[in-house]
Amino acid sequence: LDELDAAFNLTASQNNEIAHSWLLIAVKNQYKPAYDRLYDYLTHIGRNKLVKPLYRELVKTDEGKAFARKAFAEARPGYHPLTIKANEGYMQ
Repeated sequence: LDELDAAFNLTASQNNEIAHSWLLIAVKNQYKPAYDRLYDYLTHIGRNKLVKPLYRELVKTDEGKAFARKAFAEARPGYHPLTIKANEGYMQ
C-alpha cells in the first residue's frame, strides 16, 4: 500500500470517489498512514453512500470502532438526518 500511495498520491486525493475507494482499502488493511485523511474525510463528507461503507468496515475492530465513534461524534452535527440514522447503529 505504501508503494501505491507513493506512486499515485491516493491518500491526498481530492476526488471524493477515488478517496472513498482508497480509504476503504486502507481501513480493510489497517493502513495507518491514511487514517488522518480518513478522519478528515469522515468529518467533512456528508454523503451517506461515501461514509457508510467506511463506518461499516471500521467498526469490525475495537480500535476501528473507537476511531469511528470519535469521527461520527464530531461529524454528526453536519450530517444529514438520514446519514445520521443510517450510521448511528454502528456506534453502539
